[in-house]
Amino acid sequence: FVWAALYRIAGHEYKVPRLVNCLIGAATVGLVHRLGRRVFDRRTGFLAACVYAVFPTALLYSTELLSEPLATFCFLLYLLACFQIAERPSWWAVAGAAFWLGYAMLTRPAFLFMVPLGIVWASWQFRRQPRRLFLGLAAHLLAFIVLIPWSVRNHDVFNTFIPFSTMGGSVLLQGNNRIVSEEPRYYGYSVWDTDLEEYREALQTAGDEVERDRRAGRFAVQWLKTHVDRWPFLIGAKSVRAWTP
Repeated sequence: FVWAALYRIAGHEYKVPRLVNCLIGAATVGLVHRLGRRVFDRRTGFLAACVYAVFPTALLYSTELLSEPLATFCFLLYLLACFQIAERPSWWAVAGAAFWLGYAMLTRPAFLFMVPLGIVWASWQFRRQPRRLFLGLAAHLLAFIVLIPWSVRNHDVFNTFIPFSTMGGSVLLQGNNRIVSEEPRYYGYSVWDTDLEEYREALQTAGDEVERDRRAGRFAVQWLKTHVDRWPFLIGAKSVRAWTP
């Protein structure tokens, strides 16, 4: 939606969302600073902001046509709203946390895991404060309301329930295949699914993106089942990549 609005205003120019990603990344540095000050002190906030400002992965994402910059920005706003619930609880803080978490999930579905983690946090943090506990739980459950319009749109278009996107199966196949387990330069990385010759025709003839993703998911699960011996290597290679700037 953000990119569609940008294209509507400035034309279909890829440099426009790249520039906006850079601006969002700069604003995220400010949010990191604010979180560091709030959790620890001014010096910590300043150091954290300095690190994030030159963090290679953040710099890379800011120049690419990817959703990570916007998702990170929304996620940090969600964290700040949670602090607001803890310090000065109100329904405005709950609405803010729910909205930003919901939008972060729409931008990067992996943030769905923050719902159970947030519930655990609220249950422990406010275990002796019934009102704060109720508001903390509500913030994470109400986040799903943000997903409703998109889920309704997906059901209208594809006639099936899709809360986020039709990329789950494709992503699973991109990260688990013969190339990423055999070719050293791809260790820990991913390969676009149609670059895998053995699956290309089946994916390209799927008919629609829902069926395409289902096929990709089946191929990925089948490959993982027949290559159980590669699981430790894949886990290790992806862990090294995840923690290497």
